[in-house]
Amino acid sequence: PKESLNPDLLMRCAIYALGRQRYRAGLEKLTQRLKQTTLELRAAHSHLAQAEKLDSICRLAAGVAHEVKNPLATIQMGLDYLRAHCVNRDENTESTLVLMQEAVDRADSVIHDMLNFSRSDESVKMEPICINDLVACVLRIVKHECHRNHVTCEALLADDGLMISGDLNKLEQVFINIIMNSVQAMKAGGKIEIRTKRGLLGETKRDEGLREMNRMRMGDEVAVIEISDNGPGIPDELKNRIFEPFFTTKPTGEGTGLGLAVSKRIIELHRGQMEVVNSEGSTGACVRIQLQANFSDKNKPNGTNGKPSLELVTATNQTP
Repeated sequence: PKESLNPDLLMRCAIYALGRQRYRAGLEKLTQRLKQTTLELRAAHSHLAQAEKLDSICRLAAGVAHEVKNPLATIQMGLDYLRAHCVNRDENTESTLVLMQEAVDRADSVIHDMLNFSRSDESVKMEPICINDLVACVLRIVKHECHRNHVTCEALLADDGLMISGDLNKLEQVFINIIMNSVQAMKAGGKIEIRTKRGLLGETKRDEGLREMNRMRMGDEVAVIEISDNGPGIPDELKNRIFEPFFTTKPTGEGTGLGLAVSKRIIELHRGQMEVVNSEGSTGACVRIQLQANFSDKNKPNGTNGKPSLELVTATNQTP
């Protein structure tokens, strides 16, 4: 009651109120820290569960591939024998042999993808690679398939020699997988654009439990490769599943669902980053790959102290 207040009691009330407020503020901080810790634990648990799932899938894929490979080789030998000894083949026999060969080739392709997915990390052989030369080589490989599907490819390459360290065969596999996915997504034909440029690695999502010394960090000079198309893009409900092994939206027999999973794993083996986003302001998807640039004295760009003028590239940009 106000009539019972005196200076001493008023001061004690103020001190008690401030004390309660400090305790309340401290409790709120502890609550926020607890919530953050809970989220981090859930994320760590999710990473562990995903790692365990991938490990199981790898072992299963390797076992299935090896078990199927031997019977498939026997079928292939039978087909070769029939072709060699059946001289007077009618049209039905010939078409049956062709269909059987296509089925064997498709099964062999699936086994090849499964073995690639389950292969150990020690098979990566690093060597200096010019990104522009790599893109030009890949375009020569996919030229016939693009022409057959009425798809044009345009390359907008960096002016200078953009060098990285990587496994040439595996990186070719990544780019071919991505381009072929774009070709298959554009049923009525379309256009694919490939861009290479220099950049600086910006803020990006990381596995907080990772403790590797040779990973890329914010501010590192990177080679950026963007492959975009004008196809239908990626539905919102599928964005979180595109890198899942054996997940595919293609009809049965046309895809294994391992292309993007294998490609992402190869990029991670190179300590790089790969993401797939929808192109902003237009239809189609954009695959963005960032690999650590390998600058030598001969390929350092002009600038102050040999440092280029670079743009900041983050994993959340959506404009190709």
